[in-house]
Amino acid sequence: MGELLAPGTVLHDRYRIRMAIQAGHDAATYRATDAMGAAKSVLIRETFDPSPEAQVHSQQEAQLLGALEHPSLPAVVDHFVEPSGRQYLVTLEVEGPNLQQVLASGTPLPEADVLPWFDQILSAVERLHSLQPSIVHGAIEPARIRVPEDGVPRLEGLLDPGKQSPSDGSPPQEDNPFKAPEQYLGLIDERSDVYALGATLYALLTGKAPTSGLDRLANLPFPRPRQLNRAISLHVEAAILKAMALDVEERFSTVGQFGQDLRIPVVPLSVRSATPLIGAGLVVPILTVLVFWRLVLPNMSRATPSGASPTPGPTRPPIVVWSSPEPPGPPIVVWSTVVPMRTPTSGPLIVPTDGPFPRPTRTPSPVARAAARSAPAPTATPR
Repeated sequence: MGELLAPGTVLHDRYRIRMAIQAGHDAATYRATDAMGAAKSVLIRETFDPSPEAQVHSQQEAQLLGALEHPSLPAVVDHFVEPSGRQYLVTLEVEGPNLQQVLASGTPLPEADVLPWFDQILSAVERLHSLQPSIVHGAIEPARIRVPEDGVPRLEGLLDPGKQSPSDGSPPQEDNPFKAPEQYLGLIDERSDVYALGATLYALLTGKAPTSGLDRLANLPFPRPRQLNRAISLHVEAAILKAMALDVEERFSTVGQFGQDLRIPVVPLSVRSATPLIGAGLVVPILTVLVFWRLVLPNMSRATPSGASPTPGPTRPPIVVWSSPEPPGPPIVVWSTVVPMRTPTSGPLIVPTDGPFPRPTRTPSPVARAAARSAPAPTATPR
């Protein structure tokens, strides 16, 4: 590890070092001011390796980052090599607190507020992955994201050394809840960033950091997002859990797929237009069956036989269902409410409805009553 630059050191006759932020074995990151940029705050990454190969690699990296031109990625300001052989890459620093500081209160952020700008972070990481060769961030977490007053989120950390320790010399924290499990084994690819993005969104929407990958491998409890915040949508929870799958093969293969699942599924217009028609097509047959079972079937056995004397019915005239002059079979008649109705000796079947109207009853004629009184009593006939 090289010697760190002291505060007040001026680089390239332009940048004044304010403080060291992080330091690793091969590189360090500083916060500085740019004298030519109206004292703007900048971040400077210093690479210690003076070899020609390291210089070529640093130059290529500076050109690659400078060509990104994404609003949520660091804006490259300068790149130069000092006579000592050390390389420096300068980017603008975004002012304002990071999301780790915002989450210090433990209060979850509203889903409706988070998802729109989080989609821009996904777009920035997708841009990194689309480069040739692709750039894997490898350290995405709330502390690396800032949302300044202009509302455009910024993803930081691209300038940080790969294996860092804090500048105060304390050992690095290995059990990082936003770190993919395979990274502890030295393995990393685009799906490692997918895991980190899922863990970051988990923390933003629940107000709590997720169980780390190492603890999950040890079968320690891992609360689902909606167990901590019921306001989270079901499809958002499902997308987070898939992004944070312990098995790399079970995660989204790209950041773009993660973003698609976070968006609310939209029902095609043709399906929405057909829904009322489908419902009507099901309701009409069901109602027909219910009417037949409830009204027609119980009264078929009580139809007026041929030759019976007409009796007054309810105070509603019949209304024939079929409008054609020759219906296919005996017409079904239902009650109405205007004048008394009489049942014809032969003709349509009358079906009363359930309601306040009494059912029609047959009154025996005087002749029938006299015949019933004079009829001999039935006697038993021996076998």
